[in-house]
Amino acid sequence: MRTPGGTTTRVSPGSLRLKLGYFDDFTTRALVRGIEAVRTPVISQQYSRDDLLEGLKHEVLDVALLPTSDFLTTPNLNMLKGAGISTVSSANMFLVLSKGLPTEIRRVLVDQNDLGAGLLAELLLPRQIGQHPQFTQSKVPLDARRFNFDSDPHDAYILAGENALLARRSAFSWAWDLSQGWFSQTNAPYVMHVWACRRGINLYNLDQELTDLAHLNTNEAAMIAQKEAERLTLPPNIMTKIYQHALRTPLGEPEIAGLRTYVKELGQARLLPGTPHFSVYRPVNRAL
Repeated sequence: MRTPGGTTTRVSPGSLRLKLGYFDDFTTRALVRGIEAVRTPVISQQYSRDDLLEGLKHEVLDVALLPTSDFLTTPNLNMLKGAGISTVSSANMFLVLSKGLPTEIRRVLVDQNDLGAGLLAELLLPRQIGQHPQFTQSKVPLDARRFNFDSDPHDAYILAGENALLARRSAFSWAWDLSQGWFSQTNAPYVMHVWACRRGINLYNLDQELTDLAHLNTNEAAMIAQKEAERLTLPPNIMTKIYQHALRTPLGEPEIAGLRTYVKELGQARLLPGTPHFSVYRPVNRAL
């Protein structure tokens, strides 16, 4: 079975087959590596981010890995506790890079694949520079190694994920880590990605298995880091530091509290339509 933007990775036996979707990049690797080994009967598929959202909305998917910004703006979803991706302090995952002084920023170009960095920047950057610039989503990825920043007319750029990690900060006059900015203002983790499910779905033991998988991958951080360092042609020690310290997989009370703070601040800033809120999945029945 194939779907637009995704390829089937596993079909488990059994009468129950939950449909699970995920996107796979270096920020999610600790959650999805080895996902074909979960024991709960499930069809797991890799998707693009847009296809993940559409799959949940149209009930093609039961469970999906989403950037937090997508989860907060999609109705009728529950968040799974236990496993996610969060950052504490400086993580080089979300960067603001400016050609001039911060006070000179008027126009900001946001990476097409921003993973929620654009929303976080709209919340934090005006506080940092004392004015509210114009934010525009790019039509192409802001590839740190190929995009011609010099000829582009924007004053600053929001880079996320690999593009932020690979960015040459020395080429810009000012660089600011949005994760560091969030932590400095709130003393709370910033939750990047969450597992989400449609409301009313019974996941049986899948939520616990996803938590166990994240814990297992955390113990394999050095091996994951080595492979990612080779793929991105970066020193292994940089990737090891990221997987062991910058990207955290537990999603417990501290992370949920940080997410509640984020929701509250987005609501006060009116950056989400309506009243932003989120709900947590609560198991109905563990037995198959």
